[in-house]
Amino acid sequence: MFAIHSFWGSVFILPQSVLQEVDKKCREYLWGSSEDKRKTTLVAWDKVCVPKKFAGLNIKGSKLWNVTSVGKLLWQLIVKKDVLLLTKDRLQRMNIRVDTITCSLCDAQAVERQHHLFSVCDWTKGLITAIAQWTGVQIPLRDVKQVLNRIRRRHWKQLYKEIIAALWGSIVYYVWQARNWKLYRGTTVTTNTTITQIKLRFSVRLDMVRKTRKGQRCGSLIQQFFM
Repeated sequence: MFAIHSFWGSVFILPQSVLQEVDKKCREYLWGSSEDKRKTTLVAWDKVCVPKKFAGLNIKGSKLWNVTSVGKLLWQLIVKKDVLLLTKDRLQRMNIRVDTITCSLCDAQAVERQHHLFSVCDWTKGLITAIAQWTGVQIPLRDVKQVLNRIRRRHWKQLYKEIIAALWGSIVYYVWQARNWKLYRGTTVTTNTTITQIKLRFSVRLDMVRKTRKGQRCGSLIQQFFM
């Protein structure tokens, strides 16, 4: 249980209800309890999570572990930003052999650079246009950093900014996935397939957000994505 949490908790901030359930299962395992057999808790869980030099067992509580792990991921993203999206032009500059330097997604015969892949590529343009029609939000065709800065400066509610930023993150993810599938698997992914995937996954996540306190305060805002 804790191993599964460690994997997902190192990437996403998990819901408090999930973290509490993980801690509950860990406590039951530690004291030998089960659903049909309860045992007395000998030491408070907060005490168990204290480092050994302070008389604890140094067991990591799920909430603290989750925040720390995601913080470590953000640090890695900042430090290693130059090697995250290794487009063909970057690979070539690193003296790594590539069969062709042109974009794998479109027929423009353009050099595959980040700017082209996420802003100029016809495949990406079609995807962004369809997403804009779905959300009613025009996403500018610029590089990722410029888009996020533009979202941050808009006079939107904070939750709406988070939703649009997450949506743009989904676009980047699926564009890169489609590029990799075409390049390494020889599989052509259509924009229609990608749009369906984004809508499905995003709707599921928004439905979860809608049940939170923040989501209930912004119900009408979230509802527009289900129309």
